[in-house]
Amino acid sequence: MLAHTAGSGGNESAVVGTSASITIDLPTQMVYRAGQAVRVTPTEFRLLAALVRRRGAVASRDDLRRDVWPGAEVQPRVVDTHIARLRRKLEHDPRQPRHILTALAAGYRFRA
Repeated sequence: MLAHTAGSGGNESAVVGTSASITIDLPTQMVYRAGQAVRVTPTEFRLLAALVRRRGAVASRDDLRRDVWPGAEVQPRVVDTHIARLRRKLEHDPRQPRHILTALAAGYRFRA
């Protein structure tokens, strides 16, 4: 489940992504797996947040590069490397992910 609440003026005040085992609290930049805090780098968090904000829609590598590294020249494989790191930290079996999914020839999406 993904929840979103807006503050005054429509500003985003709370966006939280939750699945059976992963919780992503965007305002506090905290990530939990099975209730335990997981240390993610600022880049990993921005990547995860970009996926969560799309609410299950596919994000292309170009979309993610623009969201996570705005204005920087970043190779597409850099996205793949960071996705692999996130999977190792968050997935029960990174080789068969249940939450950070690959959309073949399209990009990635987060499934809650």
